[in-house]
Amino acid sequence: MICQRTRSSFSVLGPKKTRGPPGLWVRCFGRKPSGKLDSRSPGCGVWSDWPDLNGFCCWADVSLEWAGTNSEAVEVSEEVISDPSISVRATVNVCGTEHQLPLTNAQGHLLGAQQQRQRQQWTEWRLQRKLACLPDADHSVSHAVFKNVALDENIVSFVLKARLQVLPTKLNLSIWFPSRHAPHCVHHGDDQIAETMSHILNGCHAYKGLYISRHDRIVDLTLKDIVSILRSSILLCKHSAVKPSMFSLCSNDSVFSNITANTPHVVVVNDNHKEVFILEVSCAFDDSLDEAFLTKVLKYQQLKQTSLQLGYKCKLLIFIFGSLGHVHRLVVRGLQMAGLSKRRAKQLARYCSVSAVIGGRSVWRRRCFLYP
Repeated sequence: MICQRTRSSFSVLGPKKTRGPPGLWVRCFGRKPSGKLDSRSPGCGVWSDWPDLNGFCCWADVSLEWAGTNSEAVEVSEEVISDPSISVRATVNVCGTEHQLPLTNAQGHLLGAQQQRQRQQWTEWRLQRKLACLPDADHSVSHAVFKNVALDENIVSFVLKARLQVLPTKLNLSIWFPSRHAPHCVHHGDDQIAETMSHILNGCHAYKGLYISRHDRIVDLTLKDIVSILRSSILLCKHSAVKPSMFSLCSNDSVFSNITANTPHVVVVNDNHKEVFILEVSCAFDDSLDEAFLTKVLKYQQLKQTSLQLGYKCKLLIFIFGSLGHVHRLVVRGLQMAGLSKRRAKQLARYCSVSAVIGGRSVWRRRCFLYP
């Protein structure tokens, strides 16, 4: 590439030299003893934008150099700058690894490099790395709480502090003030279980009733949209054990008797098309979305295989939501398989995400009320 000087800015051109008035080409200045370019050096009759460009590149960890057609670096001179076969080569440093900047989509490449540096920085922190850039979450619907203007600012503040792991839990207080606080949850007595955000929002028996209310609310929201698209002839059962009477092709009354996990949240049986949908909803902590998904899949594999043996096409749809609003990456796809459009599936996923956050804040408020 060749850098051309304009009145107010620089532009990156192709290898072919374009026409212009004399003295338009940029000159690469000499360097100071520190290695930086000397911004006081004059250009070819004009001041050059090269020092400013070099400053921006240094900020983005990008190095610039002149290179020939054989990709070897060349020394700067007046002949080199005016030679159309000489181009500018840019190398970007990403987390200790150097990559040559491509001629096309350079802006996207630089943006991706900056995002990778930020992710690397988050993952190195002691507390914040737990919820940094979760790979199992669908980030297109996981941050609806920050875009919903109808939500109270206290809810948004709670989510921000909880995701940053800066709420005053017993564990955090013991880290900040080790001589004054112990990290253990007071509800577990001698068990000495650390009071983390995951323990408060998902693992403490003192808040079991709030966990159930939060979970049932998400189940009702999901079921409401699915029922609206089902025909009246389709059988739908909620929190009911799967029985042989639900299947017209089943003549064995004991076919489901040996299945321990035979009470999913929702079962949809379509006898006309010989289809069965098993819907399961779970609200786990945000850093274990994939673990909760795999647990549910293994739990209902036997029920799914039995339905297949009866001659029905069976689909197991698992919807996992995080206590702090993260949505599992397969939730939207699962809602589409249940019959919702992609647009409606994303709307429902965002709504359930906000509902999970509100339920999580209720748990936190109860915890602060019991021992502030």
